[in-house]
Amino acid sequence: MNKENGQAGKEIDRFDDALGSPPHALVLASAGDFGPDMIKTKEEFLAMVPPNPSDPNVRADLVFFETPNGGAVFSTGSIAWAGSLAGNNYDSDISRITSNPLRRFLDSQPFPAPD
Repeated sequence: MNKENGQAGKEIDRFDDALGSPPHALVLASAGDFGPDMIKTKEEFLAMVPPNPSDPNVRADLVFFETPNGGAVFSTGSIAWAGSLAGNNYDSDISRITSNPLRRFLDSQPFPAPD
């Protein structure tokens, strides 16, 4: 992901097994090294905290995992991802990365159940 071009924006999410991410999930890519005003996902805070740009948990992860009963999840980790799809008239890495799992989701073949 390229934060300078907008694919990872101010609302981010990440893989974290301590917060309930499934252990079989695959982290496909990560965006980090944000500016000094970036914070972890807001749901993690019980009180106001100052930003800490060196915190390794301040990142957006691109994640894929299968679910029981043949389903799967593709999570982009940033609300800004959708706004990046139209770049270069939809001829971009972001559009290609997104189209691969979406094409697979259109296939009627169920995903394998996670171990």
